[in-house]
Amino acid sequence: MPLKTVPELYRDLLRLCQYVGGSSAKGDALRSTVRSEFRKNAGETDPEQIEVQKFSAIRAMSNYLLLSSTGSDEKLKAAMQKSAESQAAQERKSAE
Repeated sequence: MPLKTVPELYRDLLRLCQYVGGSSAKGDALRSTVRSEFRKNAGETDPEQIEVQKFSAIRAMSNYLLLSSTGSDEKLKAAMQKSAESQAAQERKSAE
């Protein structure tokens, strides 16, 4: 399945922001972030860079949805906490 066009992706992300955050402060912040990122990159003309940015937008929203769902899934929350602790320990080790 081909990737969505930039306008399709923009509309889908704004719809998802509305679904996730509604008219709350969280929803407003999400919509503001999506709008500012798309405006910041509106002048991009390199097709490869546009594809990279599209993947980044999709990945960012996926990560947000995953993180927001951890509050209701205790196993996932514990696994993410363990992973974060492990990563922090590795970073401390490499800094020594």
